[in-house]
Amino acid sequence: MLNSTPSVFGLDNALQGSIASESGSQDAVRRQISPRLAQPEEQTSIIKQEQQALSAQFNATLTVCRLPPEIILEIFAQYRAINPTIYHVNTGWVKLRLVSRYWNAVACAMPSLWREVDFHWNPSWVNLCLERSKGSTLTFIMITYSELQAKAVASIMSLHAHRLRKLVLDFDTYAHELPHAMIRQLRVLDIHALEHVHISQRVESDPFHNDLNLTHLRLPLLQTLDLHHNVLSDTQVISNLRVLRLSSCSSTLSINQFIAALAASQRLEALKLRDFLERLTGWATLSTTCQPPATLSRLTRLEVSEFSPPISAAFLTHLRLPANARILLYNNLDRADEAAYTLCAILPSSPVRYDALPVLRGSIHKLIVSFSLMDYEVSAFTGTADDPPSLSVSLSFEPTLWRYRLSRGMSDLADVFRGSPLADLQLAGAYINVRREDWINLLKAFPDLETITLYGEGDIGALWTALSSELDAHRPGDPDAPSPLCPRLKNVAYEGYFDDADAFFAAMLSCLVERAKRGLSLHSLHGYMRSRPTTEYEEMTGVYYASQLRGIVDNVDFANPISLSRRTQISARSSNRRRV
Repeated sequence: MLNSTPSVFGLDNALQGSIASESGSQDAVRRQISPRLAQPEEQTSIIKQEQQALSAQFNATLTVCRLPPEIILEIFAQYRAINPTIYHVNTGWVKLRLVSRYWNAVACAMPSLWREVDFHWNPSWVNLCLERSKGSTLTFIMITYSELQAKAVASIMSLHAHRLRKLVLDFDTYAHELPHAMIRQLRVLDIHALEHVHISQRVESDPFHNDLNLTHLRLPLLQTLDLHHNVLSDTQVISNLRVLRLSSCSSTLSINQFIAALAASQRLEALKLRDFLERLTGWATLSTTCQPPATLSRLTRLEVSEFSPPISAAFLTHLRLPANARILLYNNLDRADEAAYTLCAILPSSPVRYDALPVLRGSIHKLIVSFSLMDYEVSAFTGTADDPPSLSVSLSFEPTLWRYRLSRGMSDLADVFRGSPLADLQLAGAYINVRREDWINLLKAFPDLETITLYGEGDIGALWTALSSELDAHRPGDPDAPSPLCPRLKNVAYEGYFDDADAFFAAMLSCLVERAKRGLSLHSLHGYMRSRPTTEYEEMTGVYYASQLRGIVDNVDFANPISLSRRTQISARSSNRRRV
C-alpha cells in the first residue's frame, strides 16, 4: 500500500488518498498513474531533441562542417582510393559518414560515391548502391562461386547495362567454367558503353565454350581489356585500347594478325602478355613474311612472361617501342641448353635489337644484376635513383651449372648493354672460375664506369689484374696507345670470401698503386672479407693493406660490411618479379 512519502512519480497526498480510497480498483489506479508516467518520458524526449538541436548548431560552426560539398567529395574519393584492389571495392570511406550529419548528407547525395557495386557484399548494400548512384555510370564487381549467384547478377546487369562502364568478373578456382547464365547474358547484352573489362577464370576449361563475343562492334568504347583463361577472337577490338592484358588466353589468330592489330592501335599504353604468344599460330613463317613492325609510340609498359626464347626474340623484333617504355620480361625456363638462359637469346639480335628497344641504345646508366643457382635477374635504370628500372629481366630455371658460369653472364651483359653510358654496376653472384679475360671483356664494354659494387661468393682478385691491364701500354697524349680500363672509376665496394688473402690484397695494392701513378686514383674503397670463418691473420692482413692504401685511396674501409641498403639492392630479387 502506498505511503504518504513523496514517490519518484511526484504523487501528491491528495492523489495518494484518492488511490487508497479506491481499494480493490486496480484499473482506476493505472488510469491515474499512466498519464503521470508519460510525463517524464516526454520531458526526456524533449531534452534529447533540444540536445541534438544544440549539438547540430554547435557542429555547424566547426570548420570541418562548413567545407563545401566538392571538398568533402574529394576527401571521400581520396580515402576510397587508399590501397585499392582490382576485384574488391574499398568501402572504408563509408566510415567517414560518421564525422557528422552534414558529411553523411553530402555522401548520400553524391551518386559518384555509390557507383561501384560489389556483389560480394549483401543484397541490401547492392540495392543501396544502385539506388543512390541514380544516373551515374556503374562498375560491377563480381566474384562468384555458383550458377545461382550468376543468375542474380545477370538479371541486375540486364537492367543497368546502359549505365555499365566497368565490368570485373573473377571466377573462383573451384568454378570449372563460367556460369552459363553469365555467358548467355554477356553474349547478347547491349554493353556498348563499357570502357573497362576484366574477366578472370582461374581454371582453364574449353576456352571457346566460354567465348563471350567481345568484338569491336559490341564494345566500341573499350579502353581496357584484361582476360585470363578466355578467348581473343577479334583483332579490331584492340584498335582503341589503352591497356591490354592477356593471360593464358586462347586465340584463333596468327602472330601476323596480332602484330598487325598492335600496329593499328595508336592509343595502347600498357601491354601485358602471359603464356599467350605461343598460343598464336604462324611462327614458322613469321621470319619469311614481309610483316612490318608495329610502332607503339604511346606504350609506357610492356610485360611479357612465360615464353620460349626464340618466340620472345621474334616478337620483340617486330615491335618498335619508345625509348621511355618500361620493359619487363619474366620466364621459367626448363631447357637444357644454357644458351637459352641469356639476354641475347630472348632479345632481338643486333642490330635490330636497338631499333626495337631503343632503351638499349645509349641511355642506361646503372645495372643491378644477380646470378644465383636458379635465377638470372637484370634491372637496368635510365632515370633517377627513385625511378623504377626501364628494363627488368628475370629468368628462372632448374638448377644447372649456371651457378659456376658467371663468366657467361658477364659476356651476356657486355653483348647486350655495350655502348651504354653505364656509370654504376652492381653485381651479385658466384665469382668462381671468373677469369681476368672475363673482367676485361666486361670492363671494356663499359668505359664510363664510376662505381663497381660486388657481392657474393668466390674470389674477385681477377678484377684487380684486369684493371691493371694495358696500364703499361698507356701513354698520355698518344692517341694510338690503348686507354686504361675504366678511367673514370672512383668507387669500388665488395663483400665476399677469399681463399688466399695475401694474393688478393697484393693484387689490389699493386693495381691501385699503378693506377694512382697515372692519375686514376680511387675516391673510396669499401671491402669486407667473409672467409670461412675470417681468421685473425686475415683480419690483420686487411689492416696492414688498409694502412698501405691510406695515401693512395681517399677513403678506405675494410672493417664493415656493405651497407644493408646497397647489399639488398644487388642481392634481393627484383621488386617487379612475375606475379601469378
